[in-house]
Amino acid sequence: MSSSISMLRSEGGPWGVWVRTPLGLDGLGFLDEARAMGESAGVKNLVFELGPPGDGVLSWSAAARGAATEMIHAALEWSGTTGCTVCLRPEANHLISDVPSTLAALRAHPNLRLALDPAALLTESMLVHRAQHMERARHAFGQHPQVACVMVNNAKETVGSMKMPDVEVPCVWPAP
Repeated sequence: MSSSISMLRSEGGPWGVWVRTPLGLDGLGFLDEARAMGESAGVKNLVFELGPPGDGVLSWSAAARGAATEMIHAALEWSGTTGCTVCLRPEANHLISDVPSTLAALRAHPNLRLALDPAALLTESMLVHRAQHMERARHAFGQHPQVACVMVNNAKETVGSMKMPDVEVPCVWPAP
């Protein structure tokens, strides 16, 4: 998996930049690339995720957790110098993948914000009990002060009355 960068939209306008990168990607050059994309659109929110660790590395291993901590620290340090808001997007099968690991990351990093994509927390096997899993996420994050936004991935963008089915645009609803 290589890094990819997408624009996030809210109510028809740009809201932030979403960086998808594998855990431990050498260097954090993607941060500057994402900031440049955000600045060109007039936004300062950066959403990133800690993708699955590399081959042969278990996501719960000390090496993977250490790499995740380093990336979060680097992103927060970078945000302090750029004025950008850094938001973590947890995803099932990634290092930060569920309610407990997300809460632990938020407790450990008070300046880190959460981009909550509820469906991303589910694996295929969890779909049978998705209502219970979504209720657990709502209970944990519904009023959490570090939630920056709720994301809906692969939402189709609508322009006026014309739906554009070929364009998949991640959408966000900012937290109050």
